[in-house]
Amino acid sequence: MLQAKLDCKITRVNAEKEAQFVALMQKFKGTLHQVEVSRSQIQMQKEAEVVALAQKFEDALYQVEVSKSQIKAEKETEVAALAQKFEDALHQVKASKSQIQMEKETEVAALAQKFEGALCQVEVLN
Repeated sequence: MLQAKLDCKITRVNAEKEAQFVALMQKFKGTLHQVEVSRSQIQMQKEAEVVALAQKFEDALYQVEVSKSQIKAEKETEVAALAQKFEDALHQVKASKSQIQMEKETEVAALAQKFEGALCQVEVLN
């Protein structure tokens, strides 16, 4: 009888321990599942962050290219304006040179006229 009581108690303890073990295994499986879900969520978040950072990088690169093009266009405009100023100054120099040349020719002609007039007076006096 004592043996039967012990066997009964052992069976009951084993059943309790088995139930505890099954409960722990279920809890472990649930925790493992949560870990896998969390890992997947973290992975998706990291992938989304990488995509967002890549997009920011592409946007920044595009802005750099736009700025570079704007600076190039501004420099080309400045160079064209300076070239135009140079051409205008060169034209003014040529115009001034022509005007000075005409004035000198006029002065030379006037002096030649005076010289001829003086030469005529000298011949008349002789």
